[in-house]
Amino acid sequence: MDENSNLENLFDEVFNEVRKASERLNGYAYVTPLVPSKWLSSLTEADVYLKLESEQRTGSFKFRGAMNRILSSSVMERERGFVTASTGNHGRAVAEALEVAGLTTSGGQNSIYLPEKVSSGKLRALSSYTVNIEFTSGSDCLETERAAVDAAKRSNRVYISPYMDLSVCAGQGTIACELMQQLPKIDTVFVCVGGGGMIGGIASYLRKVSPGTTIVGCQPEASAVMAESVKAGRILDLPSLPTLSDGSAGGLDEGGFTFDLCQALVDEWVLVSEEEIATAIRGMIEHHSKIVEGAAAVAIAALLKTCKQTKDYEGKSVVAVVCGSNLGTENLRSVLTLGTDGSCLER
Repeated sequence: MDENSNLENLFDEVFNEVRKASERLNGYAYVTPLVPSKWLSSLTEADVYLKLESEQRTGSFKFRGAMNRILSSSVMERERGFVTASTGNHGRAVAEALEVAGLTTSGGQNSIYLPEKVSSGKLRALSSYTVNIEFTSGSDCLETERAAVDAAKRSNRVYISPYMDLSVCAGQGTIACELMQQLPKIDTVFVCVGGGGMIGGIASYLRKVSPGTTIVGCQPEASAVMAESVKAGRILDLPSLPTLSDGSAGGLDEGGFTFDLCQALVDEWVLVSEEEIATAIRGMIEHHSKIVEGAAAVAIAALLKTCKQTKDYEGKSVVAVVCGSNLGTENLRSVLTLGTDGSCLER
């Protein structure tokens, strides 16, 4: 079987899993609002809508993938227990999903591995769940993921990847199912990218049901591993600098199917500066009365940056996925009062 056939099979598999996840998550994940943005529409001359995954359970799109993975798990997997790695949002989503499924007081031990420099706000949110919290040195999420994988193997537990898991990717892709019900004609979607699970699921679904929709991947300049890897045609080992978009920062593991999805299905890439991310966060507070996290602001910042450079979006229906609301107080303070040079980012 040639490479193109393998890709087509992957696209079909993800699409079918997204549809199953949409049914499975009914009654568990919230149907999040899609709201028009007069602020962004006036600045871009497009019809801009915000998909508020910031209103999802646990304040992040991550709940969709985590809940779908837990609901898809077998009895044997549940008895063994689960291990995951996270910069905060995925870990909290897994903890919430385990609690919803009634798996925090029975079955095996469940552990969440976090980087040592995890956001204090995200750590506080995790402390209310009945899970074991383990720390790894440094701040790179890839190192944390590898430590969690090793721990799962040693203890014969089930590892749940934040992105390199078909059930997780499919759960996050259900955002696209809702989008098509809420706005049947979408010209462009801006999505923040970390490991590629969310954009991979969204793009796989839209490729089938809305093939004319342009998919734009958005990353901070300080941690653009996926964008640079796609450009190079292979996964690169690149450093990540401190960024307000801590939820999307970090490296990629070799052999991940989300890289294949991003390489094949993401039409454009936009990188944004810390100042542009901070401006988008402030704009959401000022114009929508909402606090959003750095990763969510990346998509908005990319939309604003792109529309300054081109008139291609005038009169078009454009969606920015606002992927989460979990902004630490120190980062919020830095955005509002201390400048945006990255020197005061929460570590």
